[in-house]
Amino acid sequence: MRHRLLTFAALVLFLLIIGPAVNAEAASGRVLVLDSKALVVRDIATGASLASVPIEGTPDLVVLTPDGRRAIVLDVYGDAKQVGTGGLTVVDLAEMRVLGRVPLKANPPANVAFGLPRVAGLNVITAAVHRWITPDSHWLVMPTPRVDNKKPELRAAPELVVVNLETGQRVGALALERSAALVHICSGGKKAVVVWARETPKNLPVVPAEAALVDIATATMSPRVTLAGDPRTVLATPESTTAIFLAGRLTPKKAPVVPASLQLLDLATGQAAAPMALEGAPASAQLSSDGAWLYLVDPGQPSSKREKNVDGRLHMFSTASGTIVATVPVGSGPGGLITDTEGGQAFLLSQRTPTAGTTPAGELRVLRGGEVVKTVLVGSAPEFVHTTDSRDRLYVISRDVVHVVGLPSFEVLGQMALGRPGGAALTGFDTTSDGQRAFALFALSSRLSVLDCAAFKHLASLPTGRGGIKFLKELGAMAASVGVGLVTPMYMAPVIYQPKAPNTDMAIGPDNKFVYVLNTQTNDITVVDARAATSLSRLPAAGGRVQMLPGGKRLAVVAQDAIHLIDTEQNVDAGDLKFERSLGLGLWVVLSADGHDGLVAGPMNGMFIDPTTGQVRAKLEFTGEIRHVVMLPVPKG
Repeated sequence: MRHRLLTFAALVLFLLIIGPAVNAEAASGRVLVLDSKALVVRDIATGASLASVPIEGTPDLVVLTPDGRRAIVLDVYGDAKQVGTGGLTVVDLAEMRVLGRVPLKANPPANVAFGLPRVAGLNVITAAVHRWITPDSHWLVMPTPRVDNKKPELRAAPELVVVNLETGQRVGALALERSAALVHICSGGKKAVVVWARETPKNLPVVPAEAALVDIATATMSPRVTLAGDPRTVLATPESTTAIFLAGRLTPKKAPVVPASLQLLDLATGQAAAPMALEGAPASAQLSSDGAWLYLVDPGQPSSKREKNVDGRLHMFSTASGTIVATVPVGSGPGGLITDTEGGQAFLLSQRTPTAGTTPAGELRVLRGGEVVKTVLVGSAPEFVHTTDSRDRLYVISRDVVHVVGLPSFEVLGQMALGRPGGAALTGFDTTSDGQRAFALFALSSRLSVLDCAAFKHLASLPTGRGGIKFLKELGAMAASVGVGLVTPMYMAPVIYQPKAPNTDMAIGPDNKFVYVLNTQTNDITVVDARAATSLSRLPAAGGRVQMLPGGKRLAVVAQDAIHLIDTEQNVDAGDLKFERSLGLGLWVVLSADGHDGLVAGPMNGMFIDPTTGQVRAKLEFTGEIRHVVMLPVPKG
């Protein structure tokens, strides 16, 4: 797997776009398939049913505990206004039996996945539920939302539900009065911190932010404490005795400014210390990999004019002493912190302070412990970094250039032009496994930049997609905009139809010879010769992402209702796996750890495949709707 170190925002966007991913570590040839009536264990090689258990309610989602011994089956997309009809079911996976069914007044919030296809949405909700499970897999601490309705019998107050996952029984349901903004598991899974956001109801007094400590085993809550500002970040390592709240700077109308602050909550007593006001407006916070330091980034007020620019600052907070031990300038417009857990360090990108008549260079700062150990000059407007598999090089991608930095010395080895077309946003960057070539993709463009990482030069900027189709789509868009303009009343703004912006995705062949670039505007794959930096052919293939299957002989183009296969040995079409009744909800693609077996499933049917060839081994038809598909972990011992 490539080592990618992205900004937090870019990482979130990346996860939302790609939808489900293959879990290369979690498979032993068994897959869990949840349909509308039962949870079924199937052999992924043959499709044979090994065991099943009926599930009550309207199940939508399966979440495995960290130890893989339990499955939590949740009702998510049911009618939230049908109070008391939702619930969750705890299943013992070793014996395939229901341990307990816990009724819920309201379904867990699905708004975190609003607007996403069902499959991608369930992935996002799964990540949220994992944050509510204790590290020892013993407890689930889950908030439920408020339900408002004109009919009193259909209303529900928010709760915090605590479930013992060993027994499948509810330990307690704590009334919250108002919906929780955050629930953070801490103290090694013994405690949970509940946070309520600051509220500013119209023509009513401000409701301050609050926090309370929950003893998970007894499902009891300490008295609430008032928090300064509106903290939306809670930080605590599993071994911490203190939870840290970061509240950003607030500038309410017709009221005094509320400064940014840090506030500490004692996890033993539930008492909050007085807030520590912070200079500036720190907007992001990140714990060091060892939890000893908290880095707070204040972006300042970046401007291209020196007289208006206010450089950003980095506050270094010692979790041991509970104090800020240093505040250092970090240039103009610093971005989010990028944590390198494997290297025990963090990176921060920014611009140098602007000077008249020059374009300021970018800066890469390397943080270890409570100090900046290295500052490296890079290209102007740096965006993110990328490391090679061998971790001997770090690529810093800026607006116009890529700097290649040696590791662990952080000495610049060379630089090369990025080849960005116009002001297009960078959407993808990857390198071959041998480190000889790099490839960059751009939004609002159909071009692929090919870079020579040995000679440090830009080799080519190649078009992707079929030009004739793009021209026709652009021509049609122009005609549509003109037509709408002719009939639009004078008091309405005209609607301008434009061709869909290409969302390109790419995969590199296992032998580093070819790169495959998906263009969603023209619905095709451009095959690129990586060494010669030339386009070889274009193959029709509609979809939203590409995935190289194990063995590298087949490339899968994943769409909402089909998977298109490409033979990467001959670079020709290898057929489709079609799901005619997918309902546009998306497909699950799961593979065994050894890559020999796979399952592709839609809402109404599934296919067990040989991933190395794409051959269908068995078809799986359901009388009900497939709700979720999850690989079972490899049994321990």
